[in-house]
Amino acid sequence: TKTGGLRVRAALAPGWEWNHKTGTGQELRGRIAGINDIGLLTAPDGAVYAVAIMTIPNDNKAGDAQKLMRDVAHAIEAFHQPGLAS
Repeated sequence: TKTGGLRVRAALAPGWEWNHKTGTGQELRGRIAGINDIGLLTAPDGAVYAVAIMTIPNDNKAGDAQKLMRDVAHAIEAFHQPGLAS
């Protein structure tokens, strides 16, 4: 999918792939129910990470939730050790 351009996808280094499904909850009484993204993050060497990020934004805006998603992607890339894919 091409959705979620400011979420996980925005943080990826070249060679990483993100096959995912975004989700944005309904608005109820002026509050967003959740901003979510779930999928498979594939490293350039073929290692695959299953990722599910479910948020409820404190400020009722997507910005903080999207930044959290980018931070998670950066953390996975930093954790990854090339060549250890099974």
